[in-house]
Amino acid sequence: MNRRAVSKRLRFEILKRDGYRCQYCGATPLDLPLHVDHVIPLANGGTNDPLNLVTACADCNGGKAAIPLSERRLTPSRSIREVRDQVLQIRAWLDAQKDVAAARAEMVEFYWEQWCSRGLPGTTGAYESLKVRIKSALERAGEDGVIEAMDATARKFPSAPSHYWELTCRYWSGCIRRFAERRSLVTDQDDQA
Repeated sequence: MNRRAVSKRLRFEILKRDGYRCQYCGATPLDLPLHVDHVIPLANGGTNDPLNLVTACADCNGGKAAIPLSERRLTPSRSIREVRDQVLQIRAWLDAQKDVAAARAEMVEFYWEQWCSRGLPGTTGAYESLKVRIKSALERAGEDGVIEAMDATARKFPSAPSHYWELTCRYWSGCIRRFAERRSLVTDQDDQA
């Protein structure tokens, strides 16, 4: 039998036509390498005609051997219900991410109000800087530590003018560092007890 290989161009056209998805199990190139399979095997007189070719993953193509497509039971990799469930889960996750972003914005606003209520200098740049620093400060020193650091900064720089922003911010950051170290020592002592 004179067996002629499927050309690269035809292979590409079949993969494109089938949406780069195994027609037996639904696998994509992310799951397994894809091949082009003969519906009617060459061993049974099949040809390289595009109507006789389908996309198949490496596992399905290797396991099928010379069994015609009509004799194979096709099972999609996921049901429509599973896909819908996944879409709903993704949408719920995106909504939750929006809620998290909104809560973070509220949190930054709260701490900005705390900063300003203590008479600490503030500018637009200061607000933007605080947005960047506050998450790390909360993780390192906790809520009480952030507020204590603001109080200590306000005591050090009462009624500081706005051009003192950088100086007050550096002092506040130093207080955060000290509170974080103190917090770490307490945690270590608790772990040892």
